Amino acid sequence: MEGVIPNGPREIHYIITVIINIITSPLTVLLNVLVIMAVIRRPRLQSYPNILLACLAVTDVLTGLITQPLFILCGILELLGMNEPEVILCTFHYSSTHALSLCSCLHLMLITCDRLIAIKFTLHCPQLVTKRNIKVAVVTASLFLRTILTKAEEGEAKLAFCLILNSTATAIQSAQDK
Repeated sequence: MEGVIPNGPREIHYIITVIINIITSPLTVLLNVLVIMAVIRRPRLQSYPNILLACLAVTDVLTGLITQPLFILCGILELLGMNEPEVILCTFHYSSTHALSLCSCLHLMLITCDRLIAIKFTLHCPQLVTKRNIKVAVVTASLFLRTILTKAEEGEAKLAFCLILNSTATAIQSAQDK
């Protein structure tokens, strides 16, 4: 039996990134599950910013459970030469990567908005950042993500992502100007 011998920089790149993901995937899951468990089990950690961080940790757990193993599998299949079923599997990998990356960015945007409100509008923060508003923001971000991913092609999703970042930056800038 012949082994796979890397014959170029692309193959070496795949081998290195697969090895890195083999190491980091279990760590990603384990450490983010610890964050989630800490927020759930410790009442003093159940503040609104920490709940948002736990939501981000859920997205990261999904990345470690879905995206990284699929990347490892697709990298190995790329080295061995893919057939049609493997191409479909790697297409699912790319879709999950786009979805979870956008979800992480949306959660980071919510965390940033929470911190902006806490710093800029300190006196109004308890009225603005409530349990209900946090739930509404997370659900709205999830529905927004679903809308983008179901309605948009890949190029349009990238455009929508740029629009999200631009509108977030504009909102932050206008809040700072007040």
